[in-house]
Amino acid sequence: MLDRPTIATDTDVKDIAGQMGLLASPESAEDELRALCQSVIEKLPAEAESVRQGKAKVVMRLVGQVMKESKGTADAKKARELLLSMLSK
Repeated sequence: MLDRPTIATDTDVKDIAGQMGLLASPESAEDELRALCQSVIEKLPAEAESVRQGKAKVVMRLVGQVMKESKGTADAKKARELLLSMLSK
């Protein structure tokens, strides 16, 4: 039989996930999102250049690619903000 950890019924879900090592730290999540955004910028240079030239609506194409690569787990709002920040430099 599989060994299953015993969990008290009054335990918070976040506490359980933390004990099991399933939660990422906010810093590592930010780093992962930054890496994903950088990867997308490199894969879609034409779209990235359009955003640099002021065509802000094109950033949603990049956000869509970030969401695709993260299998829907990335925060789209944060990805958009990060992409705009990275491309405005």
